[in-house]
Amino acid sequence: MGAFSVILTFVTPRLFFDTNICHKVTAGEIPPDIWENTVEALPQHFEYCISPLTALETVHSLTTCSPKFFDRNRARVMHLTAVRNRLWLDYPIPFQRTALTGLPTKNNWEIELNLTNLFAILRWVENKQDLDRPVSLPYMTDSFGFRTRLGDALAMFREIKDLYASRMEYAQGQEAKNRRRRDYIDDVFRVTGLVQTEERIAAASEGLDAAFQFEYHLFSMLRSPYNFRANTSDLIDAQQLYYLLDPTLHFVTGDDRLVGYVRKSAQANRIMTFSQLLDVLR
Repeated sequence: MGAFSVILTFVTPRLFFDTNICHKVTAGEIPPDIWENTVEALPQHFEYCISPLTALETVHSLTTCSPKFFDRNRARVMHLTAVRNRLWLDYPIPFQRTALTGLPTKNNWEIELNLTNLFAILRWVENKQDLDRPVSLPYMTDSFGFRTRLGDALAMFREIKDLYASRMEYAQGQEAKNRRRRDYIDDVFRVTGLVQTEERIAAASEGLDAAFQFEYHLFSMLRSPYNFRANTSDLIDAQQLYYLLDPTLHFVTGDDRLVGYVRKSAQANRIMTFSQLLDVLR
């Protein structure tokens, strides 16, 4: 044996879904047998993660849908949690703080507790009208105010959207069409409150490359009457890309437009369509 040896460590890649994947499964665009096979094969290749943005956007759709579509929308929530072993990601800003300071991104137990309880109750309610009534889970001794917990989740969803819309409007007032990459990076540090260092600036430039490119395309629409606050999907998609700050994370989306926007990014290989995911799992 030589004077020294090299120890190789293998890091399991991680993966999370965009909201539209759950929609496609429910609509039958992803056939049930294909979805079941995917759920079974996924843990053999990836550690499955849930983005709180995906979870909250799915719950938001459930609460705003017509009562006759309640079961269909509830199924989307169930699809999101189909993989038994899962890790819950943090909200975008604290996630960025963790990643940019070089700390490992771990399971957020508070989000897991709150949203897991929320999803568990959804399995027991029979129709949309039940969302306005106190609901108790079998293992709970006291009545659990579903609407209260749901209200907290929806308030967080609005806060996340509004905060990002404010960022975009701030940039819009700063000659957004001429924004450089460094302007994006300065904005990240302004929002996260982190002190800029050479290492963190380099990490942000590399780890947020896809997010920067997506935002660049959003700003290219400023010549048209584009309203950031009215385009909920764009507000969420842009923040989903922040999770790619963790080099182990992969994003699976059904949005071909998003894939096209970031196709020149160095992170494009970590943004997959569902069909590309199937190729990986084969």
